[in-house]
Amino acid sequence: MYFMRKPGLRGALEDAEPPQPLPAQNPGSATSYNENDVSTLFQTESEIEIQSENKKRKRESSIVLSSILPNKIVIATTALLDDQWNDVLSFLRQFPQVQLSTNLNVNNSTTHLIVDDSENHLHCTITKKIVQAAVRHHIFIISSRWLNECMRLNKFIDEHPYEIISDSHTTLRISEQNFNQTNKYLFCQNSQYSYAFAIECRQCQGSINRSELIELIQLTGAQLFQNEQAVDVLIVLCDTSDKNINKIKEKYMNAPASNIKYVTSDFLLKSIIKFEIQDIDKYSL
Repeated sequence: MYFMRKPGLRGALEDAEPPQPLPAQNPGSATSYNENDVSTLFQTESEIEIQSENKKRKRESSIVLSSILPNKIVIATTALLDDQWNDVLSFLRQFPQVQLSTNLNVNNSTTHLIVDDSENHLHCTITKKIVQAAVRHHIFIISSRWLNECMRLNKFIDEHPYEIISDSHTTLRISEQNFNQTNKYLFCQNSQYSYAFAIECRQCQGSINRSELIELIQLTGAQLFQNEQAVDVLIVLCDTSDKNINKIKEKYMNAPASNIKYVTSDFLLKSIIKFEIQDIDKYSL
């Protein structure tokens, strides 16, 4: 068989380049690496492993831990979703030294109040338990995500990055561990005034009953007003739209107080949540 040339073109066989010889390899070598190359390769892999381990240790050493001893942690919860409550149960199984607060209520032994912030990180709806935790300045009010991170790291990590900042309107106070007696109570920060509260409201935010309201007042450092008790500032808590406000004012007209204010219960609750005495005139009736 003959291959015909095309006019003006070289034949296909003539166009083909002759095969090039393969590059010479070291005898007995399966690859082109020499001894130095292999040594460098293993050294590089070893260095990567060391660097990775060093980074891991650095991350672990940079983790700030909780200031509360594990066997002193007492948890209460409020308004959690089902999966968040399951996280609480998993947390308790992983850390059996942690305790649940009695009946999940907030009391003086509670150290952490776990809340739902799934809709907006570090923000939540204010509940009765949040107010009860806020008045106890040592309690952390924190996202349930703190539980997950503790379980992931198998450590009790710092709570401060998980503290609830606010609801949609009010900024919450930040927990103070190891606070001293001078700022422990909200209404004792300025010792030149003595405060007392009288309760004339029938309800407080619809869920806080009279006995719970009395407890909140006492935990702020103020007194519950008693007849013939001399005080600098008497604060009378009333319902928002109290039709009997004039009768209430007549009742305390001769009370032994230098200054008498008639306000809604929001004044007390907002002051507690922010741990700052609010402008009382904004809540006056």
